[in-house]
Amino acid sequence: MSEHLLQLEKDLRSAVARRDYTKVPEIAAALGKQSAEEWRAFPPGDPRAQCIFDQLQRVLEWARRMVCVARASAGDDLQRALMAHRYLTPGNKSGVRLRFDI
Repeated sequence: MSEHLLQLEKDLRSAVARRDYTKVPEIAAALGKQSAEEWRAFPPGDPRAQCIFDQLQRVLEWARRMVCVARASAGDDLQRALMAHRYLTPGNKSGVRLRFDI
């Protein structure tokens, strides 16, 4: 695996961990393209090609799981905030009692 491919993997993991979902599809596409180019460079049956495929599958599955966890976590956070909102005293004159800064 090339340094470029490893850097793209690090970039994808970093974007997912930061929840920078606007960059994730772009980086994932670049990772897939680079993986395909490197995979095609090997002769059929070369175990290094299988290694590239396996690593790509692992990193994409990790990214999918992390996005699912982040989505569930955001849903839980929103649910807790809505529950807490029920118990707040009436707000100021504008009627604002709870503000979400998303």
